[in-house]
Amino acid sequence: MKRKQWNDQKGVTLIELLAAITLSSIVIAIAFAALFSAINIYKNNMAQSRLQQEANIILSNLNQLSEKQDEMTISLSSDSQKLTIAANDHTYTYDQNHYEITINSNELQPGGSITLQTAAPIPILLHVQDRNHSNQQVKVETTLERIH
Repeated sequence: MKRKQWNDQKGVTLIELLAAITLSSIVIAIAFAALFSAINIYKNNMAQSRLQQEANIILSNLNQLSEKQDEMTISLSSDSQKLTIAANDHTYTYDQNHYEITINSNELQPGGSITLQTAAPIPILLHVQDRNHSNQQVKVETTLERIH
């Protein structure tokens, strides 16, 4: 009777299997870390883009009103989360974020309003900050000026 030879068997040892599982786990962990990092960067870029777009819309509406109207009123709610721009029959309200606006080097205080004469150039600094993430913000500085 022949004896079985255990030395001739081919296969994977327990140590090799554990090494393969460990290396696979490390590669998968790195891949997931890169994926989650990319998702966070995407979300931050989208939030920043949304804030920039809102600031551009606000300034565009201010510019349109300053071209067509002799005066306009800008109001800021007491919690700085609602910005209203009104002139005659046009009213624009923004309430998605936190707003700060400086006009002619004077910051509009929360709960306050100001009426502007649009005949002269009006320097404006608009600061829009994400209501939920205070690290996301946009500051835009411009001057509203009528084209004669």
